[in-house]
Amino acid sequence: MTVTKVQAYLKTCDLTGPVIGGCASSLGMSVSVLSRRLCSEGVTFSILLDAERRARCEALYGRHKRPDAALVMRVTGYRSTSSVTRAIRRWFGANLLELRS
Repeated sequence: MTVTKVQAYLKTCDLTGPVIGGCASSLGMSVSVLSRRLCSEGVTFSILLDAERRARCEALYGRHKRPDAALVMRVTGYRSTSSVTRAIRRWFGANLLELRS
C-alpha cells in the first residue's frame, strides 16, 4: 500500500531535490516511518526512486532519438553526468554514446 503511494508521488515530483523528505511529508509521515513501512513491504525508497528514474529515461529515449547528457540529467534528477553515465550503464548495459547511436 505504501509502495503504491510512493510510486504515485514519484511520478509527479521533481527528482532533483531531497525526494524522500518531500515524499514522506506529502504522505504525512516522517522519513523513518516511511522507510520502515517500505521495508516491511520488502522494498527501499532508493529502489523505487531508481525505478522511476529508469522509467523516465526510457520514456525520454522513446521521444528523442539522441538526447544529450544534460537532458537526461534534467529528466532523471541526477546532478552530474558521471551519475547519469553509471545509471545508464547499470540499466541498459551500455554507455550514453552507445545508446545515442
